Amino acid sequence: MTLYGSFGSSYVSISKETALSAFNEVLDGLNAKRGVHVCGNTDWSVLLNSHVDIINYDAFNYLDTIFYYKEDLARFLARGGWIAPGIVPSRNRSLRPRGKIS
Repeated sequence: MTLYGSFGSSYVSISKETALSAFNEVLDGLNAKRGVHVCGNTDWSVLLNSHVDIINYDAFNYLDTIFYYKEDLARFLARGGWIAPGIVPSRNRSLRPRGKIS
């Protein structure tokens, strides 16, 4: 069975709207700049359309993925959102030496 319009994991399926509403309810209770970090790929439309102010993500491994959501990204930036791309690799295999250092 395929679920369309669901969001979550294979164990918990909720609508994107429910997830976004719950996330915004938490964010709206914070009287500060609100930021999130994403270690991998995600459905960027949820974060870009949320009330988060700063999105930090693993740009070393997932640089292009946020650009698949151009319109959402443009609206996020236009409302004053900040993107903080992380360029230091977070995976051990990315950190291994590639050649002899002289």
